[in-house]
Parts: sequence; C-alpha cells; structure tokens
Amino acid sequence: MNKQLAILLFSIIIAFPSQAQDYYFKNYQVTNGLSSNTITSILQDKKGFMWFGTRNGLNRFDGNSFKIFRNDPKDSFSLGSNSVLSLCEDENEKLWIGTYKGVYIYDPQTERFTAFPLLLSGEVRYINRDNAGNIWIVNNFTLSRFDAKTSKLNTFSTDSTRVIALSIAGNGDPWFATNYGVLKKYDKARSSFQLFDIAAVYGKPLGFIQDVHPVTDTTLLVGTMDKVLLFNSKRNTLTDVLPNAGRIQAHKILQQQKDEFWIGTETGIHIINLKSGHYQLLQKEYSNPYSITDNVIYSFYKDHEGGTWIGSFFGGINYYSSQLNRFRKYFPYKGHNGISGNLVHEICEDQYGHIWVGTEDAGLNKLDPKTGRITSYLPGKTPGSISYQNLHGILADGDKLWIGTYEHGLDLMDIRTGKVIRNYSTADGSLQGNFIVSLYKTSANEILVGTWNGMFRYNRSQDRFERDTFFTMQIQSIHEDMDKTLWVGSYGNGVFYKGSKVGQGRISHQPGKTGSLSNNYVNNIYEDSKSNLWFSTEAGLYMYDRKTQKIQPFNSNGLAEKQVFRVLEDTQGLMWVSTSKGLLCLDPATGDTKIYTTVNGLLSEQFNYNSGLKSHDGIFYFGTVKGMISFNPAAFGKESFIPPVYITGLQINNKEMQAMKSGSPLSQSIMHAGNIHLPYDSSSLSFEIAALSYVTPEANEYAYFMEGFDKEWTKLKNNRRIFYTKLPPGNYTFRVKGSGSGAVWNQQETTLHIRVNPPWWGSPWAYALYAAIIAVTLWTIFRYYHMAMKEKNKRKIEVLEIEKEREIYNAKIEFFTNVAHEIRTPLTLIKLPLDKLLQKEKDNPSLSESLTMMKKNTNRLIDLTDQLLDFRKAEANNFSLNFLWTNISELLKEMY
Repeated sequence: MNKQLAILLFSIIIAFPSQAQDYYFKNYQVTNGLSSNTITSILQDKKGFMWFGTRNGLNRFDGNSFKIFRNDPKDSFSLGSNSVLSLCEDENEKLWIGTYKGVYIYDPQTERFTAFPLLLSGEVRYINRDNAGNIWIVNNFTLSRFDAKTSKLNTFSTDSTRVIALSIAGNGDPWFATNYGVLKKYDKARSSFQLFDIAAVYGKPLGFIQDVHPVTDTTLLVGTMDKVLLFNSKRNTLTDVLPNAGRIQAHKILQQQKDEFWIGTETGIHIINLKSGHYQLLQKEYSNPYSITDNVIYSFYKDHEGGTWIGSFFGGINYYSSQLNRFRKYFPYKGHNGISGNLVHEICEDQYGHIWVGTEDAGLNKLDPKTGRITSYLPGKTPGSISYQNLHGILADGDKLWIGTYEHGLDLMDIRTGKVIRNYSTADGSLQGNFIVSLYKTSANEILVGTWNGMFRYNRSQDRFERDTFFTMQIQSIHEDMDKTLWVGSYGNGVFYKGSKVGQGRISHQPGKTGSLSNNYVNNIYEDSKSNLWFSTEAGLYMYDRKTQKIQPFNSNGLAEKQVFRVLEDTQGLMWVSTSKGLLCLDPATGDTKIYTTVNGLLSEQFNYNSGLKSHDGIFYFGTVKGMISFNPAAFGKESFIPPVYITGLQINNKEMQAMKSGSPLSQSIMHAGNIHLPYDSSSLSFEIAALSYVTPEANEYAYFMEGFDKEWTKLKNNRRIFYTKLPPGNYTFRVKGSGSGAVWNQQETTLHIRVNPPWWGSPWAYALYAAIIAVTLWTIFRYYHMAMKEKNKRKIEVLEIEKEREIYNAKIEFFTNVAHEIRTPLTLIKLPLDKLLQKEKDNPSLSESLTMMKKNTNRLIDLTDQLLDFRKAEANNFSLNFLWTNISELLKEMY
C-alpha cells in the first residue's frame, strides 16, 4: 500500500476500537545500580555491551550489573563531565561521548577517557557516524564533521542558523534540522547541502524540531514540539501522521519494525504503523508493575537481540523484548487487562468465544479476546448475583454457565444476561454437597458435578442431581476419554475409572511396585492426541498408556519434586505443564523440558489447581496465584541468538583490579588482556563473567575450566562470579563459555592465560642457589668424610703396627720367660745340693769359699730369673708388689 494513502486512511482507522497490544517492560533504576534515573542517550557497542548516558555519569551494562564512569578530579584519564548528552562508537570501537563540556573519547582497551582536542568545550547534543566512518557532531548548535582518515575537523558555517537535530539515513546520508524549520541533507558527491524548507511546505507555524528519523531514502519522520510529521523530499509534501492525537511533544523517534515507529514524548510512547494506521499510546500505569515507569521519554535503542531500550527522564531504563511479551498477563489492576482476583482457579470457554475466569478470592470474570474487555461478576445482594466469591468449577453449557462455589452450592447463569437464574445447594435438597470442586460435560451432553462427597449427575428432565454410586470419593478432576470411559482423579485415593469397555477399577500408589503412581493425590486428568492419559499429581507427572495399561513417570527438571496442576498439549505434540515452580514445556518423545518462570514473563511460578484451558483458536490459558496468563505456543520457537561471553571483572585478594592502576597486573582492560602475571601472594582470584543476552540474563548459564588446576568443567546457574583461592605457582589457562536464555551455547571459549610467579625463595634463581649450596655442602661433607676416613685408616694402621710390635714384644718376653723357666729349674736343683755341700764343708775354708761363691751366683741367677718372670707378670697385669724391709747397705756391700 502506498504510504501516503496509508497516512490518509489513518485518521479513519484510528476511530475504530480494537484490542490494544500488551507491552510489558523490565525496569532498571538507581536501586539496580544505575547512576541516575535521567537517561539522555543509549548505545550498544560492537561487543554487545549497553551504554547509558545520564545526568550523573556514564553506565556500562552487561545484563546483570552496571559499571559507572564518572569524573574524578584526581584522575586525568576519567570522564571530563558527568552530564552525558550523546554517544557514538567509531570504527575502532572507541566510544565518543558528548557532554556539556565537549567531547571525550573512551578507549575500551585501557578504560581511559581523553578529551577530543578539537572540541574541548561546548554542549554536544548529537554525535553520529556515517557509512564512511566520519563522525558528525552538533556542538553548541554548530555542525562539524571529523574525518577519521585525515584526523581533521571541518566546521560548517551556519550564520544565524542553529542545527538542532541530526540523523543518519540507512543509505548513509546525514540529515539535519535547523531552528528555522529547514531540513538539510548532505550530498557526499557534491560535498554540499540540499535544503528543504518544510516550514514553508507546512504553511503554518511549525514547532521546534526535536528529532528527525529517515524512513526511506526520500521520506523522514519529523518530531516537533507539537506534532509528528512525515516529509516526502521527492514530492515535497508534509503530512501529519497523528492528526487526532492532540499535541505531541516529541523527543525521540525509533523504527521498531518495518512500518512501526515509536515516538518518545512528554506524555509517553506513541506507537504508529504507517502502513496499517494502527496507533497506540503507552503510558505509565501506577497499578501496573509492567508498564513504563515514566512518561517523559528521551532516548531509544534497538539492540542486536531485537530488544528495545527506552530512556526516561525520571524513571530510569525500560526494556522491551517480544520474548518477554509472549505471556499475556491478567491480574488485578485498573487497566484493560485487569481482572477482579489473584487466585485464578477455573477457566472455560463458551460458544461465543468468551473466556470465563473463576477466582478463589474475587468472583467471576468474562474476557472477550477480540476486544480485550473484561467484565467482573461479584457476589452481592442484587438479584442475579453469584452466590460466593470463591469459585472452583466453571462449565459452559450452551447459553448457560454452571458456576461451582466453595460451600455455597452451584449457580446457573444465563450467559446472555450475565444473571444467575438458579442456585443448587443442600438447603433446597437439590445437592448433597455445597463444595463444588469440578464440573464436566460428557459427549452425551450429561453434566457431571464433582464434590468432596462424590460425583453427581444432572438429570435435565427433572432438574435435579443424582449421586453416582461408584464415584463416592473426594473428587478433584473428571475426564471422559475417546472410548467414553469416565476417569476421576481423587484427593488421596488415586484414579478411578468406569466404562463399558474396561469395566471399573482403580489406579493408585502401590508401595514397592514399579510402574504405579507415587502419589494418590491426583489434581487433573488429561487425554492427549495419542489417547494417552496424563495424571497430574501432588508429586509429579505420569503418562498412562491405555493400550498397554502401563504408567510412565516424567521426572526431568525436578518434576517429581513439584506439584503438578494441569497439562495441555499443543499442535506440535508438546505438553505444557503448570506446576508449583513454574511452567514446563515437555517433549514426551525425548523427555526434554524447558522451564519458564517469572524471569521469562510469568506472573507467578505458583500455578493453581485444575486451572488451564486451550481455546478454540489454540490460545492457552493458565491460572496462577497472582492472576492468569495466556499465550500462543506457536510463538515459542527455538532461540537462535548466541551471546558473546566476556570476563568483565577481576578481583585479587577481594580487591577490584583496574587497567593501568597501581597494584594492578592489568596493562589493559580485563576484556582485552590475553594473559596476566601475578606474584605468589596475589593468587586468590575471582572473575566476573557475562553472556551478553539481555532478554533473561538471570537465566543465562555458564561453564568454566581452569586448565592446569581443574579436572573438569563446572557449570554455573544464577551466579557469575568464579573463585580460586591460593593458586599454586605455575601456568594456567582460564576458559569460560556461556549460553543465553534459549540455552544456545557459545562454543567459542573466552580464555585468559595466567602465570602465578613463585616467591623469591621459590624462583629458578633461588633453586639454582639452593642447588649450588647443596652441591658445596655435599662436596664439603664428602671431603671431610674422606679426610676422616683417611685419618681413621691411618690410626688403624698405627694400631695394627703397635699390636704387631706388641706381638713381637710378647713373643720375645714369652721366649725369655720360657728360657728363664728353663734356667731357674736347673738353678734350683743346683742350689739344694750346693747348700748341702756348704753344710758339710764348713770346715774347709777354701772349698767353703768357692761353694759360697757358687751359691751366691746361683742365687743371683735365680733372682734374675725371678725378676724376669715378675716382669712378665707386670706386663700381663698379674703382678702385685710385696714390700719387705731390707738392709740396703748389705746389698750394696754385696754388690761392691
């Protein structure tokens, strides 16, 4: 369709009511770590980090935490001004920051800011880069162009004309707006400007132009202080695209989709589709936590994942993603999707396509899916009101709606009038129990009522309920299968069944028997497209094959530990399971599951009993304890975005390390550092990592491995910080990878080589010294040992020589002793006869003298032999002295 024709039809189309699309936003403010709630500019760099300019510094966001850059008077490399107005990234991945004090350039490798020397002052509201890499700057309403190749700045003279807006078209053409309502397009071929006086074309006073956004090569959206206009430069026409929207004080324009544009204004976000003419206004809703947080919108940015970032003046950052908007939310608030209660129990669809929602705390609601309109029905004294606010069973039966209450019986409502026309209860004898738990209509058009007193069948002809004599237990759920067999889930007694083909019986927990239920509290029974029955219990999910009569439990993703409330099957054969801990999508063929929680857009992870519906158009509805959600399962395809993974922080001994700072081993940013060297006393490390997927960063997963230390990969969930305490000296490689919300892993690892240096006493030089000392010590020990052994051997030789001499000496002594013995014996024998001769020859003097001489010498010889023998005894240590008195004079006389 011709765009101009679409614009002309817009004012007609906008008059017709239609269901507004729901938009749900995540919000980041100062409480989340942002430096200021006033967001002036937004940018995503080539690596994938989000940057937010504020009135109080520059913020870098990785999906989990903000890193703030502010001016530090003590640091000449800090940001020069905290008031950031504009952001741009050049071809070298350097960030250009426009402030109230000129332009600063951020180098991500060193994490340092330097002032752009050619523009050291001025209010820089716009910075943008064209396809040739030139940087266009609006400083103090003056236009300049920096040529990156020549490093020259060219300032364009404007006389009294002030440039107030700047934008780059898809073909690379720069467009500018001036204060006189003139648009300028720079002609690169001619190096000149082409002028378009849109104020003259408009023919009326044109408000101050705030922003221009190229739609095509020849059309632009122009946002002013009063209106949003579409300018066709080829036809020289100007059209008001929102003629019925009143005054629109536009600040920023974003192309969300091919024909859809978001306009940030003083009064919210105006969404227009130039092709269909659809218009919607998003504003802050004080009772809606998912709405935008502020109506004053100053900046937009669409990231690599398709998410939209919205910068507000007072409410911080709002983030929109279609992936987070797949679950439509219905909860109590003053809005078009507001229902009357939180505890949604029963949901059903009538023949008109209306969705009826019964709550346990605030009555009944009717949803018209076509218009989104919700009508609430509350108990009251007015005739036709429902009996009670706590509803458990709802069933549409033609133009009638059966409404089961807690202890107030059963209401019958006329759907056309919305009035209750009859109440059945024990008071009038029409029911034998007032606590209605479940309602079901069989293929034979029979109404079945499940209560805690058993099951009752409605007799239409007699307008009364009759007890079923088999199903007398506390009933939770009723289902009729394809063979018209009735299946009843009970509270504490398992599953009961009755049919013409199978008879009647019971399936329950049987201790010690495999293939039985593990829990007898059955919340719901569901039949899939293959005629299998699914039993939702208080302790897991079970599939019952009616042909084989076998039960298969499904325990993946902790299903056995969860309360399971309801199961619905989509067109792909996947089972959607509501539990007490989130919504699971189960593939019965593989057993694979994916869990969805509040992180993915649920109202609550706690779903409610027997609360689920698949409408005629394939939309699923589930009730939770905080309202109801609806979604189209076909919208959940496989995620294909693979997030880059970075090491974003390094802490050593619990101290954050920054590049080129005192005490830091980083010569450049940790994201650019391929390796680091650490002293031995700085080996207690922690790393912060981030996978740059912003849809559900809380659900991003990581795996890491320290090569040289770890034995296997470690997976992380809900944690981005990795700790290592006192790594031993050595070489390591830290490896990390991650996945986004779709569980698509980035197999390209991020690595960091780490060397932990040993202490000086453990260095190679120290070990060389230790080796030298040991060698010298061993040599000294060996030398002294050798000397000692030599001395010892010498002494041994001396001892041997002495012993030899002693042996010779003893031999001599022994010889002389033997000789002395041999001599003494004859002398003794001579002495006795000689004494006798002396006695006989006393009278013969001459002979007596000779004999006396002989005796004397004999005694002398005997005395000498005795002395020799005594010497031998002395040598043998067996000699003791015997002292006698003697006259030494006579001894001398004898000798001399």
